[in-house]
Amino acid sequence: MNVFISGTGRCGTTTFSKACQHLDNYTSGHETRVSLLGSNRIRYANNHIECDPRLTWYLPQLAFQYPDSFYVHLRRNEEATIKSLVRKEMVAKKLGQLGLLHGWAMAINMRHSKVVINYDELMLAVIAKDYVNCVNTIIDTFFKSGVDNMIINLENIKQDFPLFLDKIGAKGNLAKAIDEWNMRHNAG
Repeated sequence: MNVFISGTGRCGTTTFSKACQHLDNYTSGHETRVSLLGSNRIRYANNHIECDPRLTWYLPQLAFQYPDSFYVHLRRNEEATIKSLVRKEMVAKKLGQLGLLHGWAMAINMRHSKVVINYDELMLAVIAKDYVNCVNTIIDTFFKSGVDNMIINLENIKQDFPLFLDKIGAKGNLAKAIDEWNMRHNAG
């Protein structure tokens, strides 16, 4: 069985992947195929846990290719997620890069690139809220299709993660997997 973890980003997917690396009956990775296109983008070994916010856009294809998979919507408090997305975007801007929110505004919402580059933190927060709401709605709607799933809230991770491990029949060093949540990975 494969397990696919998706969410908005800035919601704990890096730590989730690190925690799952302590399992013996699954491999685990974080954004392992992001540079690939086509069917290669979603080609995973059996018994693999993939943590990747971008899987949101591939959910129907994953369900078709892996009909017996388990899906997790990893959620984080909306306000904390928005603040983290904006902080990450501001860092990218200082480095002369365009991040996720600029991509969302320019490519999805068709905002003019010269306007987008000059967005301040307040406007980025509006864009982030739109992005977060869209991603959460897509995943929640996909879950209504009947796929085997669960929602895990980052704020309740100490309770939700052990339930997840039980649902997927995880074996390995479960104590170390759970303890991984006491460390900060890719904090923001």
